[in-house]
Amino acid sequence: MEEKLQEYARLLVEVGVNVQKGQNLVIACPVECAWFARMCARAAYAAGCREVIMSWRDDALTRERFLHAADEVFDTVPAWQQEFFNGYAKEGAAYLAISATDPENLKGVDPDRIVRSQRSGSEAMKEFYRLEMANGFPWCIGSIPIPSWAKKVFPDLGEEEAMAKLWDAILSAIRVNGDGDAVRRWREHLDTLKVRVDKLNSLGLESLHVRMARHCENGLAVARFLQSHPQVSWVRFPGLETDPYYSMAQKYLPQGVCGVVSFGVKGGRKAAEAFMKRLRIAAIETHVADARTCCLHPASATHRQMNDRQLAEAGVSPGMIRLSIGIEHVDDILADLAQALEKA
Repeated sequence: MEEKLQEYARLLVEVGVNVQKGQNLVIACPVECAWFARMCARAAYAAGCREVIMSWRDDALTRERFLHAADEVFDTVPAWQQEFFNGYAKEGAAYLAISATDPENLKGVDPDRIVRSQRSGSEAMKEFYRLEMANGFPWCIGSIPIPSWAKKVFPDLGEEEAMAKLWDAILSAIRVNGDGDAVRRWREHLDTLKVRVDKLNSLGLESLHVRMARHCENGLAVARFLQSHPQVSWVRFPGLETDPYYSMAQKYLPQGVCGVVSFGVKGGRKAAEAFMKRLRIAAIETHVADARTCCLHPASATHRQMNDRQLAEAGVSPGMIRLSIGIEHVDDILADLAQALEKA
């Protein structure tokens, strides 16, 4: 277990906050988890951290404060505390929060005191939270099991077994298995995520709100075209008057429904697969909201592991096609669908 804990500490420092040489690191930690904060500090210094600065808290003292402190203290935040968090945030220090709190620590506390304390804290540390949300400094949260939390998650187990179970759940979720390679695994995972982010960014989703009118307009035109086509057995699009959700769409989406149209090709799976192969403009993709028209045959793609009975239970017929209509000229979209249906 010791190896896993050290691996976890390294992961938080080297990937979670990605501490750089010469950078300060602020660690906020409950006093009962001081042993793990020390592990993180050692990992940070090994990574070249300039200084580790501790911010301690204690559940028991926090509860006593909310129960017995003078009422006015919940409307202010000490100047030193504001300077501590705002100051380190402005300089770009990394911030690691070790989370381990009794879920019922504030049970029975006057909720008004909690709300006022949160309000005053938000105002006093406005700069800290602004920079946090704007990636002005690297920050990360790491969870550590404590008995009160573990027993809440696994109430039927004894304390020791509940703690072990919660540790297993946390370490498994963060890819820590004790082989010392968690940092490498996470860096590979982040590389994979970057590829996916680049793919999504290439779709131009940031301009979706500008394109929506065209998506909706083209979607309606395609739905009406399909509704009257002899090779189509059914069409689902909430912008059609015959759709069961038409009245709801008119009420909640009065400026346009969407660009997603589902329909059934007569002839079932074989005809649907033939239709997909003959498309020239529409791209075969699983996603929606692309600027391009995208097409999916669920039975041979996203739901290919299901047989016909399972497909029926899931509401997916073998001949079902899902279109995400793009912003191409509508005549080009209709011509592509027409020629593909003609040969299906």
